[in-house]
Amino acid sequence: MIIRNRVLRTQSRKPESSYKVDCRKVLLGDSLELRIYDENNQIEPLETFTFSGDKLHDRNSIHFSAKKVNNIWQIKFYNIKPD
Repeated sequence: MIIRNRVLRTQSRKPESSYKVDCRKVLLGDSLELRIYDENNQIEPLETFTFSGDKLHDRNSIHFSAKKVNNIWQIKFYNIKPD
């Protein structure tokens, strides 16, 4: 399993900016675990998503957007869905 961490930084990013996750080292039999943290709490992830290597082995990266609505984070992936 390959683990990637991303921190949502509302103080320094434009709301429409997407987050990039490198997938170049994910092989066919691997899986990628993506842990997303809030910049104000980097101890416990807000969300954890898993992607199979079947979906990622031919990609360089995946992207997602994050928006806080009524104090709740909404995560949206582009052109891929978590397992």
